[in-house]
Amino acid sequence: MAKIKIKLSKKILIFIVVLVVIVSSFFYYEFFVPKPINTWNYKGLVLTFRADLREANKVPVYPGETQVYLDTMHPLVKNVTIAYKDAGEYGYYAIEAFEITYKMKLAYMSLVGSEEGSTFEVPTFNVETVEQYAHLPGKIQNPIIALVHPIYANETAVRNEGHVTYISGKTYEELDLATIKFLMIVLGIELE
Repeated sequence: MAKIKIKLSKKILIFIVVLVVIVSSFFYYEFFVPKPINTWNYKGLVLTFRADLREANKVPVYPGETQVYLDTMHPLVKNVTIAYKDAGEYGYYAIEAFEITYKMKLAYMSLVGSEEGSTFEVPTFNVETVEQYAHLPGKIQNPIIALVHPIYANETAVRNEGHVTYISGKTYEELDLATIKFLMIVLGIELE
């Protein structure tokens, strides 16, 4: 039996090593690194979000997700007010308010006519400016969702205090994440 000798030059060896590293990196990234979740199938309707749901899921909620849900999603709600303090950026507030209104209406409509929501009606929504965030007059029939602009925020969180849910972020990205976290609670989106 003849022995075969394979002589590899340094260039070919380096090329093979680089190729193996590139292919390995591709497979690792493709199969082991979680991809951002920016869409969700909500009862047959695909909803798109501006940020990753996994990142939004990390936003803290006070006193807890159950309290936020029960305060905003119940049959006594007739009107939901989205409140904000003027920061000179109405366009940004408009984007957040539109997303909240659209997706909350979907959540309410999914309860209308269902067994657990036979008494539900889709409430009306309105947006208004406030002078300050303290002492907002939220009521059981009219919960308030207060969007706290980054220049007024001292935390990134969703916080519920007596029929007022504060959605705040220290940056625009964090405010988006907090808004998405609130919507995840309202829509019942739970990630594994």
